[in-house]
Amino acid sequence: MRAGFSRRKFIKASVSAGTLGLTLPEILHLRAAQPPQAERQDTAVIQFWLGGGISQFESWDPKPDAPKEIRGPWNPIPTSVPGVRFCELLPKQAKLAHKIAILRSVWHKDNGHGGGTTMGATGKRSAGDPSVGAVAAKIRGSNGLGLPAYVQMLPRTTLNPTFVLNFNAQYLGASYEPFNIYSDPGVETFTVPNLSLARGMSLDRMENRKSLLAHFDRMKRDADVGGKMESLDYFQRSAFEIMTGDRTREAFDLTQEDPQLRERYGRHRWGQSALLARRLVEAGVTFVNINTGPDCILWDVHGAEAGTITKTQQWASFHMDAAVTTLIEDLYERGLNKKVLLVVWGEFGRTPIINKRVGRDHWAAVASLMMAGGGMRMGQVIGESDARGAVPAERPIMAQDVVATIYRHLGIPLGTHFNTLDGRPIPILYDGQPIKELVS
Repeated sequence: MRAGFSRRKFIKASVSAGTLGLTLPEILHLRAAQPPQAERQDTAVIQFWLGGGISQFESWDPKPDAPKEIRGPWNPIPTSVPGVRFCELLPKQAKLAHKIAILRSVWHKDNGHGGGTTMGATGKRSAGDPSVGAVAAKIRGSNGLGLPAYVQMLPRTTLNPTFVLNFNAQYLGASYEPFNIYSDPGVETFTVPNLSLARGMSLDRMENRKSLLAHFDRMKRDADVGGKMESLDYFQRSAFEIMTGDRTREAFDLTQEDPQLRERYGRHRWGQSALLARRLVEAGVTFVNINTGPDCILWDVHGAEAGTITKTQQWASFHMDAAVTTLIEDLYERGLNKKVLLVVWGEFGRTPIINKRVGRDHWAAVASLMMAGGGMRMGQVIGESDARGAVPAERPIMAQDVVATIYRHLGIPLGTHFNTLDGRPIPILYDGQPIKELVS
């Protein structure tokens, strides 16, 4: 290849200029230089991220015997597991408690949205490390050819970039960034722009350009003594398959679903995102993050006006309850409950005392979360908070332990290291172990 016009520059220029009419080939072909480091397994994770921080009191750890300023305005209800009660805001999950596991003693030390999100997204205490989804993309890749390994669904407008940046690939590079879907799957006109052809590009024109590129590559092949062109061709073919293959298009096509099932999920962003997540992991995506963080006011209920626990929390819990419960039932009905692990959590819990604005503030000392599937032991509560819901009273669980459990399900060794841009080896986790009550 002539001086001043390297293979890297050619590919970047051809993709950017629309030679292929695609938006994904660059992501795919960059991975050719760094193939997955571990044998792929047929497992996947759906993370329902409640960015802003859901209250433990108004979800899975009600305190009916505590003073009113602690227990809040909602009542506990029985669940399908004897002796276990949830907040009345989650009636559907209460009926399905035998198929889920609740962790009531998760903690870390950062009360800030940024630090708390970093802990959940990466299992690390400081920003700048790749998220679990990005690690999965690098180590595992996708479970199906022509599909992205890591998909994230989130609103385009954000109140705080923290809720997005912490889920990126960081020093792993652009090839392991999430395939972000900003479009609302809850609307009838839902499409995925990244899977669309460039403006003015027809399938016929795309095939013509594919042939032209192939001809150009053959002219240059002899110059590539390392054989990387052959590898690059494979990833370009994967990109074409994403754009034109029936399998990929069908995975993103919610109109193929039974309208009654779509109603059960909920005809809103969260419900249809959960349904889309199921379709994606079923097709071969390894990690899906349903990021509600940009809607953080729905969980970050400090109080006053619409942000009170009596209004905002009720609306958010109603929609999350339907989406999550239907997703669990759907996974079981389709035999995906061993393959797919669902994790529902946020960056921290909420303060034990309701403030003067009728809300709760940030509280990292203890939080609750829910897991389902993954072939793990369900129908149990692990850990307990104290009578005030303020600190772990039994079986403290670090946020890193939750991340380690996710890695275990994906078959990613906890001793895995990556090199930063300056060559320093960094482990994917400094501490944390899989939660033995779930996996033993």
